Amino acid sequence: MIFLIYFFFFYLGAIIGSFLNVFTQELENNFFKKNEKSFWKRINRNSACPKCKKKLNPLELFPIFSYIFLLGKCFSCKEKISPRYFFVELFTGILFLTIFIFLYFQTLFLNEFIFHFIFLSLIFSLFVVIFIFDLKHKIIPDVILLPAFILNITYLILGKILFFYELNFFKALVLGILFSLPFFLIWFFSNGRAMGFADGKIIFVLAMFFSSWQENLSFVFLSFWIGSIISLLIMFFEKIFLKNSKFSMQSEIPFGPFILLSFFSVFFLDINFFLL
Repeated sequence: MIFLIYFFFFYLGAIIGSFLNVFTQELENNFFKKNEKSFWKRINRNSACPKCKKKLNPLELFPIFSYIFLLGKCFSCKEKISPRYFFVELFTGILFLTIFIFLYFQTLFLNEFIFHFIFLSLIFSLFVVIFIFDLKHKIIPDVILLPAFILNITYLILGKILFFYELNFFKALVLGILFSLPFFLIWFFSNGRAMGFADGKIIFVLAMFFSSWQENLSFVFLSFWIGSIISLLIMFFEKIFLKNSKFSMQSEIPFGPFILLSFFSVFFLDINFFLL
């Protein structure tokens, strides 16, 4: 029985991930291409192959499984489909399953569980969009970051009203400002070469999730460590397998995905370097 529950939440996340793929694709079109149709009309459409534009049949609409069954190709034109679609669905499925497990072991009442699951799923889905967009374009769009901030504030306020959770807005804002300020200063003094302005904004939003400076500092430190390790691994493998690679220590890389990976790690695993 528990396996079916786990699968339900995992596949719910995969379905949401499938929608996030479409949402992110149309967001990219909205940023970089002119289109007469409104953004919301473009995402409210039937799914189609990104290559031949043919409407997908029911067998092609199962997240993860359709990609595996069709070997990553369109059923109609046989063109390869970007593995991004598969990995976003898989990652979002794992994310939703992790949210469920995280809340399940908090021994919450059902109404509390539903409340937390809905808000965390919504906010973290927006973080997935930020992850994809920044990874590909090195841009964190305000049109996604602002709703995430508003949802976070709403989440805190409703938690206080409905369940009498301890809430200190001043402390949350101070932590957000305190831990985002160094990123803004790095951006300012490096003229945007060492750090993007949006990195400071996302740190501000994420820092409000944690109630202590120790957790925030752990999350910030971990983001730099993850970024350094992944960058060094990329350089190592490209030097070995891609002799003409231009990737180096001076290359511009998006920092947002590392920040988000660090945030998820600290949030779900309760990492606190000051308690080790």
